[in-house]
Amino acid sequence: MAEYRRNIRDNRDLRVVRTYESLFGAFERLMAVKRLEDITVSELCDEAMVRRATFYSHFSDKSDFVAAMMRRMQHLSMESFRGEWKRLRAGGVTPDRAMLRV
Repeated sequence: MAEYRRNIRDNRDLRVVRTYESLFGAFERLMAVKRLEDITVSELCDEAMVRRATFYSHFSDKSDFVAAMMRRMQHLSMESFRGEWKRLRAGGVTPDRAMLRV
């Protein structure tokens, strides 16, 4: 399985950033109307306007892409949590009070 070769957050190559964002956005749109099993790499690439060769230069297959998508979602969730936690702490909310808000 190909590694997730580039961390999109740290990547300075705009082409790569655009490619990943296009693929991730296309995947989200397709998942809204289809099951994962029914989405093909060709369909994903068409929706993202990315060549299949470009897809395969970053991911070994659909499973590799889905794993990258899940890592991205995990990263975004953690960033959101960290931002909320900083906001609460800046407002003087203690950890025990923050937990009570949940």
